[in-house]
Amino acid sequence: MFARLCLLSILSMGAVVAPAAAKDNAAPAWGQVGGWNIRVDPTFGNGCFATQSYEDGTGIRLGIDANSQSLYIMLANPAWKSLEAGKTYPVRFVFDQASTYDSELAGGPWGDTVVLGRVGLSADFVRDFMERTGLRVYYRGAPIAQLSLRNTYAALAEVAKCQAEMRPAGAGNAAVRPASDPFSR
Repeated sequence: MFARLCLLSILSMGAVVAPAAAKDNAAPAWGQVGGWNIRVDPTFGNGCFATQSYEDGTGIRLGIDANSQSLYIMLANPAWKSLEAGKTYPVRFVFDQASTYDSELAGGPWGDTVVLGRVGLSADFVRDFMERTGLRVYYRGAPIAQLSLRNTYAALAEVAKCQAEMRPAGAGNAAVRPASDPFSR
């Protein structure tokens, strides 16, 4: 039940990191939950996001684009040097060998690298992201990433809390946390 409430909260509010880590690290920090960094991105209308890097260099970021009122995902890895900005790539996401999603991810510039991303994630995708323990990503039938989704439930709950506080800040250029009791967290 909490997963659905958290998902509804995220969707109603705004219904990667390895090579892009420097860019993500430049985004104002919100907190950390179970290995996931929660940050605010002013370029996404002060949208909050969860990000994590893995040992193989793969990074993942799931967040809210407050400008377009939608959820997005980004994937990156320094080994993916042949990615081209503006090109789309057919990708398959498999959660715990149980749920499968086929999608087209676009290559886009992110700092001095190119990452894969998609805006407009479905509620089912986000639910599986929160509730499953593992994610395999395939390109043209070959695995390109195997990621642990440990603590994603808690991380996205924190993204929802972050976005609730960012909402009053609007879509301005600076991520400013509204006045609050800093000791209550």
